[in-house]
Amino acid sequence: MRIPHGGYTLSLGDKLLKARTSDVHGFLPQELLSFSLPARRTHDTVWERHNGKYTFTVTAGTIKDLDGSLLTELPSGKYARAALLFLFTQAKFTNNAQVSIDQNYRAFTTLLGMEWQGVKRSKEALKQLMLVSSATFTIIEQTIDETTGEEHYVDTGSRFSESMDLWALDGRTQMSNDQQSTVTLSPMMMDLLKRAAPLNIQAWQWILRNSKSSMALDIYAWLCGRLFRCNGPARVTWVQLYDQFGSTAPMKRFKQHFRAGLSVALLVYPEAHITEDTGLNKVKGFKGFHLRPSPDPRDSALPEDKN
Repeated sequence: MRIPHGGYTLSLGDKLLKARTSDVHGFLPQELLSFSLPARRTHDTVWERHNGKYTFTVTAGTIKDLDGSLLTELPSGKYARAALLFLFTQAKFTNNAQVSIDQNYRAFTTLLGMEWQGVKRSKEALKQLMLVSSATFTIIEQTIDETTGEEHYVDTGSRFSESMDLWALDGRTQMSNDQQSTVTLSPMMMDLLKRAAPLNIQAWQWILRNSKSSMALDIYAWLCGRLFRCNGPARVTWVQLYDQFGSTAPMKRFKQHFRAGLSVALLVYPEAHITEDTGLNKVKGFKGFHLRPSPDPRDSALPEDKN
């Protein structure tokens, strides 16, 4: 299946999703770049993150497991992030809320560097796709006018997908070639996609090959979205980053994880203008990061693999 787009040809069959001659890229909405999913499986069924006046929640949907039992679980980990990137990228390129799953999904995750090797990984890839599709995403905006005391409260939310129609084989380890599988994104998700930022999929692939950190993926995606729309100098505190990136670790350990993830993200986006400020001393001064407008991340040259 080949679809012309913007003067270039997109081959959805082999997942060479090109809109620029220099790279392969995908899309994620700005709102989802400003928050992150759980890094690993959790028993919680509601995930809450904060970013300034915005509160972001993901509420676990319910799917049926192979044995017929009901499973209510939040999407998490690298496969959930890959599922989001796949669904939004496909919907963006086709301008269609209905996304074909079939073998394209496996080819896409392979392009990201996530091989379906073994039953466990294959099942996890499809499970996370289903958990993402069944979850409910909510964005709450709350502001208070300091002069009048008036509160403005806006609550927008919906299930990620309107419908999910999947045909799987061999205990959900692969998609059927004979039947058409689809996930149809909700109107809210399609509206968010209008403000999507581009990501270099090859950079994602490099991070997956060379790092086991979901945070490195989240930081890279955040830098792409944040610096993509940065019109001037800005800054973000450690507390804001902690609230945004979904860490359950103490602040001291979060800082270690964030710095490590940032160092990986900057290997694939070295032109990103982000510098840490440690303040005047341990008590006084701003502590966090300064951001400045940066070159398009899709133009960054990738380093060689570490191994």
